[in-house]
Amino acid sequence: MIYLYAICDQHASLPASVRGVDLAPVTTLCHQGISAVVSETDQPDFAPAPQRLWQHERVVESLMTKHAVLPARFATVFESANEVLHQLQVQQYQYLEELERVRGCVELGLRVLRMVEPPVVPAETENDGIPHPDLLASEKNGHTFEIARKAAEMQRDALRRRDESLGEILNRSLVAHASEYQAHVESQTGTVLKASYLVERSRLSEMQAVVHRLRETYKNLHFLCTGPWPPYHFVHPIVPEPHI
Repeated sequence: MIYLYAICDQHASLPASVRGVDLAPVTTLCHQGISAVVSETDQPDFAPAPQRLWQHERVVESLMTKHAVLPARFATVFESANEVLHQLQVQQYQYLEELERVRGCVELGLRVLRMVEPPVVPAETENDGIPHPDLLASEKNGHTFEIARKAAEMQRDALRRRDESLGEILNRSLVAHASEYQAHVESQTGTVLKASYLVERSRLSEMQAVVHRLRETYKNLHFLCTGPWPPYHFVHPIVPEPHI
């Protein structure tokens, strides 16, 4: 069986010291301008142990220092070398197009978290959500409870809109420095912005400087910027094609 790490330019090469998953030797299979970086394995399934994940990532990151790269997900396995070559033949034009699109680029990940805020709780509850006895006595019809519930719902909506607006502002400050991006807000988890940016290497320090300025401007937010990574979020998943 063949374990796939990435699709690259033809004649992709790695230092001899770089080994693959389970320390397997890494080699390439080539077809008309593209190559698959692979190693042989006798295992059809791979448990995602931390060491294996790091071995996979090390191969891909080593490749991206010199080549345009389409990274495969961990544990992408083909039945044989012929199956891999069939994949390169069937998907040749898509792979060539994607390689040109990500050439000279890396991925940066960004997660922006709001500092912890007290949860929105209806005003009529206390002691782990048990209604206050005074309210139970004075408002048996539940009218006060309904008012408090609606007030809490309005507050949650206001917080969500605030985070969405702030996330859009932050994202606009960054997209001008990126070739492509993916971004969304998860306001219910306190995440103002979760995004991935495809950035030209020549603009990497520029992008990181923008993140630093935003961090200094928004002291009440926590910025977690990671990378540079291979462009996992900007290429199609590599899925073995049926070989009839």
